[in-house]
Amino acid sequence: MKLFITQKSYFFMHKFFLDIYENETCKILYVSEKKRGFYRKIKEILNEFGFLNFFVIIVYEIIHFFLLFRRVRFLKSEKVHDYQLNEKIKTMLSENNFDSVYSVGCPTKIDSNLQKSFGIIFYNLHGGILPRQTGRFSPLKALRNKEQQLGATLHKISDNFDAGEIIEQDSFEPILSSKLYNYLRVLKLSAKILKNHLEGEDGNNSYG
Repeated sequence: MKLFITQKSYFFMHKFFLDIYENETCKILYVSEKKRGFYRKIKEILNEFGFLNFFVIIVYEIIHFFLLFRRVRFLKSEKVHDYQLNEKIKTMLSENNFDSVYSVGCPTKIDSNLQKSFGIIFYNLHGGILPRQTGRFSPLKALRNKEQQLGATLHKISDNFDAGEIIEQDSFEPILSSKLYNYLRVLKLSAKILKNHLEGEDGNNSYG
C-alpha cells in the first residue's frame, strides 16, 4: 500500500492525480496549512499568479469541486494540520503496511528521519527541474527568469529541501507566456512521471 500526502485542491491536486489516488492500493493524507495562515497563502498566490489568474483559479476550483466531489469523498483518506504532520505520519505508518510514501503538493516539510525509522522510501514530486528550480512556485520563478525549460522531478526526500536523489525527471519548452497555462502543464507532466514510476514499481499495475 502507498501513502500519498497532499492538499485538498480539486483543481490542482485532483484534476490530474485522481486516477492515481483511486487505486485500491493507495491511501491519502490531506494536509491543511495553518503555519502560513489563510491570508498569507492567498497573498502569495496573488503575488505569483496575478489577480486575473487568481480569479480563474477560484472559478476552476469551484467547477472541479462539483465535478469531482462524489469521486473524491470515497477515497481512503485522513486529514491533519501541517504542524501535526510528522506525528500523524508516524501513527499511520505504525498502523498500516505502507511500502512507500509520496509527497504530492504537500505544503510542509516531512521529517526525513522517518525513512530510517520505518525502513521505507519517501518520495517528493516536485514541479520543477532539480537541482536548479527549487522551492515553492518554482515554474513561475523559472518563467520570470526567462528559463527555456520547465519540468517536474520525482526524487527521494532528504534532510534538505529538494535535494534528494533524483529518480525520474522530464521537461518541456514553454510555448505561451501564460503563467497558469504553463503551471498546469507542469502538473500534467508531474502526474505522468508519477504514474510511470508507480506502474514500473508495481509491474505495470494500472494507475489510471
